[in-house]
Amino acid sequence: MIDLSGVAGHIELFGFLLIFLVTYALLAKTKVLGENQFLHLLISFTVAIIFVVVPPATKFVTSTLPWAAVFFVVLTLILATAALVHGKLEDVMKPAVAWAFVGALLLVLLISAIHTFGYVFQPSKQWFAQPQVYTAILLFVIAGIAAFILAKGGGGGKDSGKGGKKG
Repeated sequence: MIDLSGVAGHIELFGFLLIFLVTYALLAKTKVLGENQFLHLLISFTVAIIFVVVPPATKFVTSTLPWAAVFFVVLTLILATAALVHGKLEDVMKPAVAWAFVGALLLVLLISAIHTFGYVFQPSKQWFAQPQVYTAILLFVIAGIAAFILAKGGGGGKDSGKGGKKG
């Protein structure tokens, strides 16, 4: 038997890598912020750091990751079986089937979020009156302003600082 108990000590690192890679892949594929790879790396790194530093976010990732892995393994087995039975995967993968799988994945994420962040909905604590909340809000505002400035091209790109025509 292989002993993988040592891997559990590095779950934050795996969570960081997962969040970083998924965020970078989404930003690069959708090109929401243009094609600036440095900006994609910076935002992906910032989001991943936030997920590692904030304990409830780490708990959310570590509680969701096993369920998502099981979901994708089961999904692969179901699609492989359906492809063997029908001959083509395209005959099985209709838009309704794809949306059913997306709905099941969103249900897993919702259940994990309720399990992790359920304390937010308890009115007994005034969580918004704690200084950590104000610090987090300030950090999000600063990150938003920095991302806005970088996305608009004011981050030291080829258009910033040089203006006018040469005569």
